[in-house]
Amino acid sequence: MAKELKKIIVNEYLAEYKDKKNFIFISCKGINALESIDVREKLRNSGILFKVVRNSLILIAFKEIGLAELSKYIEGSCAVA
Repeated sequence: MAKELKKIIVNEYLAEYKDKKNFIFISCKGINALESIDVREKLRNSGILFKVVRNSLILIAFKEIGLAELSKYIEGSCAVA
C-alpha cells in the first residue's frame, strides 16, 4: 500500500475515532460473509458503525489520539465499532 494512501486511511480513522468514548472490538476470525453482514446490520440499526480496520494503521491513529492502551485489543483480523 502506498505511503500516501496509508496517510489518508490514518486520517480517516483519526476523524472517526478521536471523539469516541466507547469502542467495541470484534474479531473477524471465523466469521463468514453472511454473519458479518448480520452483525453490521444489527449494529447499524443501533446507530453503531462497524468497520474492518488495518491493524497497523488503526494503531497509529490510536497512538496519535492518546489511546495507545487500546492496542492490546487489536489482534488478527478485527473490526472496530
